Amino acid sequence: MERHTAGSKAGAQGKEQPILSEAITLAKELGATTEDEKLIAKLWHAYCKKKKGILSSSTEAYAAGLLWQYARLNFLWEENRGWSQKRLAQHFGIGTTTIGTRAAEMENLLKIRLFDQRFMQKTLAEKSPFASMAMTPQGFILSREMAMERNIPFMPLQKTARDHYVDGDYHLERGMREKAMQCYRKALEIDDEHVGANVGMGVALAETVPARARSHFETAFRLTKERLGNRQQALTQESPNDEYLNAIYNYAIALWKEGNTSEAAKLFAWHLQLEPEDNECIRYLAAACHEGLSVRAFEEYTPEQREALLERQNAVHGFWNPNM
Repeated sequence: MERHTAGSKAGAQGKEQPILSEAITLAKELGATTEDEKLIAKLWHAYCKKKKGILSSSTEAYAAGLLWQYARLNFLWEENRGWSQKRLAQHFGIGTTTIGTRAAEMENLLKIRLFDQRFMQKTLAEKSPFASMAMTPQGFILSREMAMERNIPFMPLQKTARDHYVDGDYHLERGMREKAMQCYRKALEIDDEHVGANVGMGVALAETVPARARSHFETAFRLTKERLGNRQQALTQESPNDEYLNAIYNYAIALWKEGNTSEAAKLFAWHLQLEPEDNECIRYLAAACHEGLSVRAFEEYTPEQREALLERQNAVHGFWNPNM
């Protein structure tokens, strides 16, 4: 029998945090990492967002169901029996059937499948056999690597966050903003710290919801800063370096539009250090910010005026090496 506690029929909103807290407490006792805690919370919030009506079962039932669903996805019970359905039932004082019911409800509501990358540890998700396989238009299954080597058209058996991100960029470049946003959302569902998808979502939202766009740009820049640190050496052309450069550029533009020309100038200068060849003509934007120009004022400059501006400001601040 399922054990109910006082207030077990309370509304979903009132029970969400206590349930998650109880689940996280036991997960820590079982050796959960910081990544595990974050993914368990992600799974729970995704379920609560989809769930309609009240959370009618006990706190223990939902906490156990949440942990069992996560343990199954990440094969945790194979190495640590504390994650098993039986042990969870013993800990929470409820039946295994109750746990299975709650876990199945989460699985069905969120359409969770084997090797679902949204809620899997990153190392496990990268080893997913589905992510490395592809299907040809004729229905043959082969590895992605073989398909690319032989230039065979294919569809991934399981799309990764990067696959969705690339799809998003494809649609965005063709002006299909809604389709692009759908792809970026799927990428962020799998990896909410995907720099490129955050940038892409920001670009897609910039004209209609600038506040949300700025939030995505800020997130992308924060992640870039964490991963690059204070690096000043030029980046290679390999992915995800292009995503990092885009993150720096778009956040600098956001700051510039807000009138924060001093911080924008610093970011443009950093962009030039990481990409000294300056294929995107960032040097002119850095010069404009050092001059204290608004975006609109700079847009009215002629090519000749921009060159003069660059020469003048670069002589003072030295943010670009023309000999690179």
